[in-house]
Amino acid sequence: MIMKGQVMPSCIEMATEELQDLTAETKETVATQQANENRKFGSVDLWNRQRQMKQASGFLRKWQYN
Repeated sequence: MIMKGQVMPSCIEMATEELQDLTAETKETVATQQANENRKFGSVDLWNRQRQMKQASGFLRKWQYN
């Protein structure tokens, strides 16, 4: 029976540059969409949503009975 320690080494050798690249801290940023902040949900948006729902339900209905 081969033990795991004999098959896989317990330590991995790595160059210092690679180790620093992997452990480097990056600052998180929050993406904001300023163009859409003042946009309101209008009748065109409602029409598009209803059209998308009709297309999706038609596809599912067609796929279900074939």
